[in-house]
Amino acid sequence: ASSAQWSQEIADMKTILEAWGNVPSKEVTGFRAPFLASSENEIRALKNTSFTYDASMPSRTAYWPFTLDYKSPLCQSPATCPNDSYPGIWVVPNIDNKQSNGQVCAVLEQCTSLQSEDDWVKFFISNFEAHYSGEKAPLGVYATSAFFYTQSYHLSAFVKFLDYIKGMSDVYVVTHTQLIEWMRQPTPLSKIKTFSPWECPKRPSPRCSYLNANHCRYKVGSQERTLSTCESVCPKNWPDLGNPMDINLSTFLINSNHLT
Repeated sequence: ASSAQWSQEIADMKTILEAWGNVPSKEVTGFRAPFLASSENEIRALKNTSFTYDASMPSRTAYWPFTLDYKSPLCQSPATCPNDSYPGIWVVPNIDNKQSNGQVCAVLEQCTSLQSEDDWVKFFISNFEAHYSGEKAPLGVYATSAFFYTQSYHLSAFVKFLDYIKGMSDVYVVTHTQLIEWMRQPTPLSKIKTFSPWECPKRPSPRCSYLNANHCRYKVGSQERTLSTCESVCPKNWPDLGNPMDINLSTFLINSNHLT
């Protein structure tokens, strides 16, 4: 895709998130390319659309986040390697995790050798320990929300891992944005409790939950699709790339319902 195409798709997705997901556009500051397919044009689009960071670049080495003021050390091929300078754009490396059979996986859905809660607990802890006892580069946990429900032990194993690390005084669970703020302002543990980017903000109560959201069903070509939103009125048409505000009449609303 060209840089212009990337920019348009990114802008449309931000519009959809804000309009139908109630996520303020200004809060969307990071991006991950589909299938981790990072490219020069994608990075250029992020720069042009004022993003802070990219999290698409796979790495077999435990790198800390860095900016693209200079050439990326993660270049594996010309297709994925940005050659130009993009001052101020951060890269949060997608560091591979290692399974017990020696195979690596960039996202949790790819870790197919793990077949039980015990397998997953050992996997989380062993990869954490490799980071903790090595360069201490941040350990990323990358998965879709669906991953934690496809098998019940996915979520229970992750909770056990969190229990394992929560007693460690020098380990913190943070977002990418919070991580980058620490990189910008390195703060010792002795002062970390007063480091404002890591303070827990008071958040408003959710407008709705999945159970009482408005589930809007659409016919899109031969497919039926569902948009779940807290908005009381469904968009008349399926919001999509090139059509984020439902003005395309090639789709139509079948029905909507509020689950109780």
